[in-house]
Amino acid sequence: MTSAETATGAARENARLQEAVIRALREAGIESRDISTSGYSLQPDLQYDERERRSRLVGYVARNGVNVRVRQIAQVGPLIDAAIGAGANGVGNL
Repeated sequence: MTSAETATGAARENARLQEAVIRALREAGIESRDISTSGYSLQPDLQYDERERRSRLVGYVARNGVNVRVRQIAQVGPLIDAAIGAGANGVGNL
């Protein structure tokens, strides 16, 4: 997940981090055929103002997933470390 003041900024930073994560996974020995992306979203980031009783736009949030097929279970820990080190900010569905 990335956030920025503009939709373009959030999308650009998300793409930069996604590329870095994929590059780190490739450098860790994962073949391109075992890496895919999923679930891209770009949404406004709204905060509710109690005083004014309305939401206001504070920026945009971009999210996506990177799926990895791991063929050797011993690689899981090092691959998580590589992905987090490259900018991933969550791990799930192991």
